[in-house]
Amino acid sequence: MSAAVASLRASYQCQPPTLQIASLAAVIMLTAASSLGVLLLFVTGELGFFQPSETPGPRNAFSYPTNSHPDAAIAYFTLDTAFVISFTLVFVGLYAFTRERARPYAAFALAAGVFTGVTDAIENAIYWSYAMQAHAGVALEDVDVRLLSVLTNLKLVGFFATYLTFALLFPRRSRLELAALCLMTLPPTLGLLSMGVRDLADLRPLLFSSPALPLAFVFATRQPPKPETRKARLSGPSLYSGGRI
Repeated sequence: MSAAVASLRASYQCQPPTLQIASLAAVIMLTAASSLGVLLLFVTGELGFFQPSETPGPRNAFSYPTNSHPDAAIAYFTLDTAFVISFTLVFVGLYAFTRERARPYAAFALAAGVFTGVTDAIENAIYWSYAMQAHAGVALEDVDVRLLSVLTNLKLVGFFATYLTFALLFPRRSRLELAALCLMTLPPTLGLLSMGVRDLADLRPLLFSSPALPLAFVFATRQPPKPETRKARLSGPSLYSGGRI
């Protein structure tokens, strides 16, 4: 066990700083997501309790969770802010890891990831202000349901686009990379399905954080793919050299 830990530490120390930061961010992302799940299940018993914009409903469905558990709401959005920052850093790491395979698409995925982080941060800021108001003893009544629903849907589209594009670019050189790739396909596939099947909406936080653990190990131990040269792309069997097509 100690030998494995020593090997992992040595591999991590050999990685470029961008991937070292991304590996730590993936661990924080997983920790924050797990803490959010524990908080919700033990305090409220519902995964989507403090963010009802995940499944839009009547106005009182938005105000009741914060009014009834203001302190838990503050703790929730503190953890969610850590989640937002960490997944944005993970997306930066994915860009650094995949950019040599197709820079335009890697740049698109990073832009979508930053967009996701910004919309999620704005959404959190609104919910945070509501939680602070309820904590101060002022009952929350006037909730901008439409704005929160729009922000939530923009966030989801950004998540799906980011994971899908990075999954298409991700290398498949080892079982670890294959595991990370498979988990990266869950948010855009099951996540899109959950937009039509509302019973699956509570699974979205789990889907978004599911690739975090294998990505932490990928960033800590694997080198990014090297760029292919034109000569390497054109090398291979040739009709003129007697090779087979």
